[in-house]
Amino acid sequence: MATCTAPGHPTCTITCQNGCIAIYWEPNGPCQTSCSGSSLNLDAGSRFTIQISEIPAKELASVILSNAFSKDFLSDLRSSTKTVSLSAESVTVKELAIEISKRL
Repeated sequence: MATCTAPGHPTCTITCQNGCIAIYWEPNGPCQTSCSGSSLNLDAGSRFTIQISEIPAKELASVILSNAFSKDFLSDLRSSTKTVSLSAESVTVKELAIEISKRL
């Protein structure tokens, strides 16, 4: 079981069998949560606070949808055998990609 809570937003939480994502869109919401296998669309121009827990990197390529991710980054995700867990506050899609890349 994995539990995700968007940092600083204790009511933005979810517990899932096989990994999760909790996102709070800054500065005023909404909260969006997802279990492994569901998809989320990220707006390249927005800032959000996010926690990802126990999501296979190769699944992130299809779970977190954004046209801001480069083809090389998506290829790296799809070929990775690692599981990603991270927390980040008030980040953009580009900043999130950098944080994910550090864990591949």
